[in-house]
Amino acid sequence: MRVAVCEYGSGNVRSVLVACDRLGADARATGDPDEVARADLAVLPGVGSARSAMQGLAARGLDAALRERVAVGRPTLGICLGLQLALEWSDEDGGVPGLALLT
Repeated sequence: MRVAVCEYGSGNVRSVLVACDRLGADARATGDPDEVARADLAVLPGVGSARSAMQGLAARGLDAALRERVAVGRPTLGICLGLQLALEWSDEDGGVPGLALLT
């Protein structure tokens, strides 16, 4: 299984890569939207600020790649802040629009 762990400047990427390795998955950290689109599973980890995380996703085009994956039913996993970002809105940082993957 090819796993794309979204690298966007915020998150616990190393922990997710170690967990995937222990499970036998072929995981790699990437900030490339095309790799995120092609992977069998996309993982959006997260630790930190919702605002800076959303800025990092947008700067790399990962926000659009994740929205497209979910729109066509491709497996996507949000962990911690990554799951929070999947919502339409976060009250963190005075209010931040999310990815709206879950409504």
